[in-house]
Amino acid sequence: MDPDLPAIPDDDTPTIAERALVLRAGGREQPVRVAFGTPRRDVPVVGGHDWRCPVRIEVGDALIRRQALGIDSWQALQLAFAIARDELAALAARPGAELLALGVPLDPGHPDLPHRPGPPWIP
Repeated sequence: MDPDLPAIPDDDTPTIAERALVLRAGGREQPVRVAFGTPRRDVPVVGGHDWRCPVRIEVGDALIRRQALGIDSWQALQLAFAIARDELAALAARPGAELLALGVPLDPGHPDLPHRPGPPWIP
């Protein structure tokens, strides 16, 4: 790392999208909130700036914070969604754990879609 470059910022940006889920494990339920910050061009790199997109995952009282970095806002946002999917899949992979959206179990491989028979847009 270039010593003249500052550290990657870790502050949040305004939330542009979020989803409320529930983690059921060990006979209890915890709220899970996934939030994506606005991509911001503020990560200095050699030769310019990259974009970052904050990801916040609140599981009960615990907080998971990540930063997705990309060459533009589109890539930063795509990588933020990938980070969230990986973190949610890890939560769902715990023994006896299950993630729910609107009371419906989520497929751990695709935690952004409820696991329902038929097309996902039909309630």
